[in-house]
Amino acid sequence: MASFSEAVEPILKFLQFCGIHFQLDDELVSGRRGTRYFLRFYAAVCLTLNIGWTGYCYVKYAPILTLSTMNEFVDYINFFLGNVLAHAVLYSMTFGSFAEIISAIERLERLLEHDAHYYRKLRRMSFIAVTLIVAFVMAQIAMTLYRQKWNWLKTSSSISGELCMFYPMASYCLFFISALSLAGSFQHVNSRLAGYLQGGSIKAANNLDLADIRANHGLVCQAVDQLNGRFQALSLIHVVFAFTGFVNTSFMLLMGEYTFLKVVLYQLECVARLALLGYACDRIQSEALACLKTLASVRSDHITIHSLLHQQQQLMLGGQVLQTAPTFDVYGLFHLKRQLLPKLIGTTITYLVILYQFKGTPT
Repeated sequence: MASFSEAVEPILKFLQFCGIHFQLDDELVSGRRGTRYFLRFYAAVCLTLNIGWTGYCYVKYAPILTLSTMNEFVDYINFFLGNVLAHAVLYSMTFGSFAEIISAIERLERLLEHDAHYYRKLRRMSFIAVTLIVAFVMAQIAMTLYRQKWNWLKTSSSISGELCMFYPMASYCLFFISALSLAGSFQHVNSRLAGYLQGGSIKAANNLDLADIRANHGLVCQAVDQLNGRFQALSLIHVVFAFTGFVNTSFMLLMGEYTFLKVVLYQLECVARLALLGYACDRIQSEALACLKTLASVRSDHITIHSLLHQQQQLMLGGQVLQTAPTFDVYGLFHLKRQLLPKLIGTTITYLVILYQFKGTPT
C-alpha cells in the first residue's frame, strides 16, 4: 500500500457504488475512456433519481405547514435538503476538486515518506467507516419497516430516504480521514524538526535542512486550506443538518411523536457528525502548532551554538507556524471545532425549555 487513494479505497469504492467517482481522470489516463463515460452517466442517473424520486415522495407525504405540524414539517425539509444537497455537492466534486486534494495529500506522502503503519491506520478507518454507515442505514430501514404499515409507495419512499443517508455520512467520513491524514503530515514535519534541532552544532551549520522543514510545513498548510475550501459547502450542510435535526427531534421525542430508538439513533448520528468534524479540525490545528512547542523546548539548549542565520531561520519558521495556523472557516459564518457540541446541547436545552411550556396548550 503506497498512496492515500489506496488506503481509503474502501470508502472510495463504496461511493463509486453510490454513483460518486473521484478518480475519473485516472480512468481516462489509463485508456479506459468507455469506463469513464459510463461512470459519469451512472453518477448523473443516481443524482437525478435521488432528486426526482425523493423530492416527489417528500412533496407527497410531507405534512401541510401549520402551527401543530411545524416540527414535523421542518424535519421533512431538513432531512430532504441535507441528503440531496450533500449528494449534489459530492457529485460536483467528481469534476476534479477532490482529485486535487488526493494529489496534494499523496505528494506530501512522497515528500515526507510516511511509513506502512500510517497507511494501515487509514485503511482500517475506511473499513470501519463503511461498516458503520451501512449498519446505521440498515438499522434505520429495519425500524421503519417494523413500525410502518405496508404501502408500496410510502414504504419505498421511506427506504429511499434512508438510503440517501449514504451520501452525507460518507462525505464527512471522507473529510475526517483526509483531515487525519494531513494531521499525520504535520506530525512528520514536527518529528523532522525535533530530530534536526536535537542534532546539535553539526546539523546546525546546515540551514538548508531547516529551510526544507519550513517549506514542508507550508505545503501541508496549503493542502489543509485546499481541503477546507473544497469541503466548505458540505461542512455547512452537515452543521445545519445536525443542529436542526437534533433540536427538532428532541422536541418530537419529548412529545412522543416518533419511535424512541429510531430517534435516539438519528440523534447519535447528528452528534457523531459534529464530533468527527470538530475533532478532525482541532487535531490538525494542534499538530500544526506543535512545531512551536518543539522550537521552544530546544531553544535554551542550542541558542549559544547556533549561527545568526540559523536563529533567523528558527524565527521565520515560528512566525510562519503562527501566521498559517490552519482554521476551518465555513464561509465566514463559524469555525469547525469541538466547541460546536456544547453549543448544540445548549441550543437544544433552550429550545426544549421554551417549547415544553406549550406542550399542554391546545392548537
